[in-house]
Amino acid sequence: MLVNVINELCELLYNEKKFKLVGDLLLTLIDEVPFEHKKFMLANAKTSYFNGAEIQKAFDVLLRLESYPHDWKLEQEKVQYMRHLCRYEEGKNICSNMPESPEKKLLLGWFLMKEGKFKESFAMTETARHGACWSGSKQLLNLPMWDGNDTTGNLVIVGEGGSGDELIFSRWIPEIKKKCNKLYYYCDNSLMQVFERNFGVIEFKITNLKDVVAMVPSMSIPYILEKEFAGTDVYLTSRKDLLGQLNNMIPKKGVRIGINYTGNENHSENHMRKIPISDMIRTFREYGELINLQKEYMEPNNDLKCIELQTWDHTLAVMDSCDIIVTACTSIAHAAGALGKKTIVLSSGCDYFTWCDTENKGKSIWYKNVWCIRQATGKWDQALIDAKNLLEEVL
Repeated sequence: MLVNVINELCELLYNEKKFKLVGDLLLTLIDEVPFEHKKFMLANAKTSYFNGAEIQKAFDVLLRLESYPHDWKLEQEKVQYMRHLCRYEEGKNICSNMPESPEKKLLLGWFLMKEGKFKESFAMTETARHGACWSGSKQLLNLPMWDGNDTTGNLVIVGEGGSGDELIFSRWIPEIKKKCNKLYYYCDNSLMQVFERNFGVIEFKITNLKDVVAMVPSMSIPYILEKEFAGTDVYLTSRKDLLGQLNNMIPKKGVRIGINYTGNENHSENHMRKIPISDMIRTFREYGELINLQKEYMEPNNDLKCIELQTWDHTLAVMDSCDIIVTACTSIAHAAGALGKKTIVLSSGCDYFTWCDTENKGKSIWYKNVWCIRQATGKWDQALIDAKNLLEEVL
C-alpha cells in the first residue's frame, strides 16, 4: 500500500534528520493517498518542518489542518508559531479567545511579560500552576507554600526547571535568607556548589524535611515577594583559584570571546535555538581568541580553544576569563548575565520570558550587560550579522 511505503520512507529520512525533505515529500504525495490519511500526513509534515526550523512552512501546513476537525491544542500551537514568526498581536488575540486552561494562562503570562507587565505576568503564571511545584526529577515535598512573611523557622527553596531557570531565580535567594532562620536549597546538579559559595545556603536532603516549615518553589519567588521588576544586579562570582589555573593553562592573548552554540539536546525546541558552531566561529574569529563554553563540545579546532568543563564552577571560571560572550538562549546566557559579563544572546522570535520584552539588539532588563538579538525566520544568517555589528560596538 502506498501509504505504508510513504511512512517507511519518511521515517528513514526523519531519523536521518532530513526534516525539510520529509515535509516536502509528504506534501508532494498527499494527493495520491485516500482522504482518511491526509490529516495524518499534514500533521507529520507540520512537525517535520518545525523540527527543521522551517517555521513559515510549518505554519502554512497548520492552516491547512484547520479545515479538519480539531481541538484547542491546534490553536495553542498556532499561537506558538506566530510567536516564532514575531506576529505577536495576532498570537495574543488568538490566545485570548482560547478556552480556559493552564496552558492558556502560561501563554498569556508570556504576552504580559512581553508588554513589560512583570508582576501581572508572574501572577498569571501562578494561577496556571495551581500550587504545583515544577521540580523535575526531584522528589516532591509534602510541605506548605511559604507566604512571604518573616519566620523563625527554616525554609527550603525547591529549584525548578533547568539550570537556566535556577540561575535566573537564584538572584532573590539573599532576600529570602533574611526572612528565615536557616535556608536550605533543593538542587540536583552542580549548581549547588555555586549557590553554597555565593549565597551560603545549605544543601537540602530528604532527612532535613522535619527541620523545615515551608517550601519556596524557585519560579514562584517573584510572585511571593510581589516583585515589580527583576533588576540588573550582579549576583554570582567565579572561583578565583580555578580562574588562576585557567590563566596558567591557557594564557590570555588579546580579546577573549566565549562561544556557546546550543542548549540541552533533549529540550523540545532545542532545534530553534541551536546555531551552527562553524557559522559562529567564522563570524567572530577575526575579533579575538575564541573559547568554547559548550560542555559536551570538545572537537579540535584551530579557531576555538576547548577545555574540559567538569562542573559549573569550571564553566563560570572560563566565562569570567572572557571579555565578551556570544551564546544561544541557554543557561550559559543567564550565568553570564549573573556574572555581569558583557553578553550577546541569540534567540528566536519566541524568546524565553527573560528576553521577550527586550527590543531587538537592545539591552536586557534582567541583567546589567546583556544584549538580545532575535531571528524570526528559523535561520541565523541575519542574526549573526547583527551580532557581529553589535560585538564591534560593545568591544
